[in-house]
Amino acid sequence: VQRTAANQLGHWCRAEGKLVGLIFLELALGLALLGIKRWLFFAALIALVDLLPLVGSGLMLLPWAAVRFVLGGQLQALGLALLWLCVWTTRTVMEPRLVGRQLQLPSAISFFAAILGAKLWGLKGLILFPVLAAVAVSFFSAQSVAKK
Repeated sequence: VQRTAANQLGHWCRAEGKLVGLIFLELALGLALLGIKRWLFFAALIALVDLLPLVGSGLMLLPWAAVRFVLGGQLQALGLALLWLCVWTTRTVMEPRLVGRQLQLPSAISFFAAILGAKLWGLKGLILFPVLAAVAVSFFSAQSVAKK
């Protein structure tokens, strides 16, 4: 069980790494198109902040958009808000699929395990519950095969 859990944790890290890479590319393209100076740096920073559950990229993009709006950059503010919406949608849609595929779990189980874990244990639960679900599925699959 311990070996399976460590293996599944590694799979989860790979899935999150792929998601961060995808979000980084999305942010880099969006920020470059908006004419943001040092767009590569900001894309990397926001992609890392996006790993934080519940706040994610909105922690940086939405206040940035509000400040740009107040300072007279309405078009850039709209672009930043739309970029946040794109990043949020990408994470919401792709995270259960990538994590589920890496952990060999159906997307629905991965999604609900992450939600339940976040509600019960916050960040630790968000990370551990999909891994624990994958370990449980592996364990019960092995048990059913052993009984046959």
